[in-house]
Amino acid sequence: MVKIDFPIICNDTGEIFTTYKDYLGGRHWQNVRKRFAESKFKNECNVCKSKNKLNLHHKSYKRVGKERLNDLVYLCESCHNKAHELLKGEHSQKINLWNINRRMRKRKDNPRSKYSINNPRNMN
Repeated sequence: MVKIDFPIICNDTGEIFTTYKDYLGGRHWQNVRKRFAESKFKNECNVCKSKNKLNLHHKSYKRVGKERLNDLVYLCESCHNKAHELLKGEHSQKINLWNINRRMRKRKDNPRSKYSINNPRNMN
């Protein structure tokens, strides 16, 4: 399971958060999302290349509150849900946020892969 060290202290806005949900509603995260949207990073899902219903996904929670833009990727809603589902699954000890989207991208077209977005068992 992913662990975040609370409280999250955002140096740029002075906000202090004790829950991740509150953090996502804060000014700091809104600023990060805006900076990412205006950056050189593609406005598409990092796994399936969809441009619909994009979610900004942390590849690591190590620097929450002090994110670098390369700590983040866009995932469509479906791939984002799949990534978090895999993190909760039986193999979660071998998977981390840094490599899950890479594994999903690499194996997305193999229907037998547990990382596949095309595997009927993995569909929501």
